[in-house]
Amino acid sequence: MATEGSHQQTSIRRQPLFLFGMARSGTSFMHRLLNSHPQIRLSYEGRSTREGSYLYGRHKSLQDRAEFNKLLDELCQSEEDEALNRWMIEGILARRDELFELHSKEPSFPRLIEEVYMYPEPVPCWGNKVLRVEVCPDLLRLWPEAKVVILIRDPRAVYSSISRYSHTRIKYATVYWNLHSRWTRENATDPNRYLVVKYEDFVQEPHPWLERILRHVGLWDQQVADEMLANHAPQTESLSKWRKWLGEDQVRTVESYCFEEMQRWDYRPELADQAKHMGPLTRGMETILEYAHGVPMDWDWWRRKHVFRRFFRTLRG
Repeated sequence: MATEGSHQQTSIRRQPLFLFGMARSGTSFMHRLLNSHPQIRLSYEGRSTREGSYLYGRHKSLQDRAEFNKLLDELCQSEEDEALNRWMIEGILARRDELFELHSKEPSFPRLIEEVYMYPEPVPCWGNKVLRVEVCPDLLRLWPEAKVVILIRDPRAVYSSISRYSHTRIKYATVYWNLHSRWTRENATDPNRYLVVKYEDFVQEPHPWLERILRHVGLWDQQVADEMLANHAPQTESLSKWRKWLGEDQVRTVESYCFEEMQRWDYRPELADQAKHMGPLTRGMETILEYAHGVPMDWDWWRRKHVFRRFFRTLRG
């Protein structure tokens, strides 16, 4: 029996879940929706799962309490920039001693992170929203039993939304979208692990798609799903906003560079009548230029953003 003030242990099966989608593809909406389930806890682009392994590997004496506390401090620092992840920091600070004892018995980075997500109480499904689908293999190496949900959205809508909030280069946005699309088509082939959801399909038919997602993680419950959608109804008007915000030249540019991948997902180009292709060097330079603008020459920042990794991925197409 747990002592008063300790974190109550549970025998429930814990299912890791990673929600992937490129920026402005509906991941924030899906994050809010899934987090409204009483048995799901997702961080918002949390860095502990993605970068924590690097931090963990830098410490060689984690059986030492002082060294272990340094790691916990670094994990807290990695989450400081995102207010929606404040609960993770609070949990680490509140459970330092308990986390140390658990890690001493089972010294494992994946197990440690799983325990971090069990605050303020254990849940059967935990995970993270992530914007770069190509880092999925890294996470699956750590949590091979994880379930993955990947969002796909019309690239015109994606760029329209991105352009209203940032100065992202339009050609880079198409490189980014094509990479996301191709990786998903070529790798998300195991239905027991991956569920690919078109944002437009979900918005138009939210009930059956939410059922598929919850069945995917073993948490289907009709009453809970109805309550989730009653409190977080998708906005159908979001599907056509790009027509208002993008000019014809912008639409034609996005369609021409995404021409082939769009059709694979049944997005019909309206202004472009043929595909344009960027060579490997152009794709690579678009990636470098996107991240070089206004960014301090901080090697750790470039490492955390995987900029050079992205550069070589885009060179390979």
